[in-house]
Amino acid sequence: MSESSQGSQTPSHSPFSGFRQAMQDGELKLWVQRAIFRLSQWIKQPNGMISHYKNSLYGSWEKWLGLAAGITGLLMLLSPAAFWQWQLPVLLLIIFIAPLFFDLSKSFKEFFSAYPGQHLVGETIVLDQPIMNGHGTIHIQREDWAVSGPDCAAGTRVKIIGIDDRKLYVALVD
Repeated sequence: MSESSQGSQTPSHSPFSGFRQAMQDGELKLWVQRAIFRLSQWIKQPNGMISHYKNSLYGSWEKWLGLAAGITGLLMLLSPAAFWQWQLPVLLLIIFIAPLFFDLSKSFKEFFSAYPGQHLVGETIVLDQPIMNGHGTIHIQREDWAVSGPDCAAGTRVKIIGIDDRKLYVALVD
């Protein structure tokens, strides 16, 4: 037997080896932190999760009342004697929680389909490096971004007017 065949034993690869590697590299932690940050920023926006909940609750409260009454009626049908004390609390609980569950999948779909860095659009920033020949880079929120816009020197104030993948489009601020 040759020396190379004895010393080269392949390690067993488990289905979670990629997950373990991502945890060791810190990628998973970074992804979770970014997701939490994006969720917290999205909740605060005028069209965020809280706004969706309010609109859904106030806009179609009759639907939630009907759903709650139906579920409460079914629960009473199963145990009429023991359930009468809990009718009103269960009814109110279902009315206020139902919009969350019905809109949750829609809200998470909107959240996870949003572009990373979309929250930067509209912000005014100061360039730390010049934009030459329409291209440059900038470091924002611990990330490097490619920048595209008019040629200008470092220290110039620009407004982010768009984003495409990992490139920010900027315009000069007057």
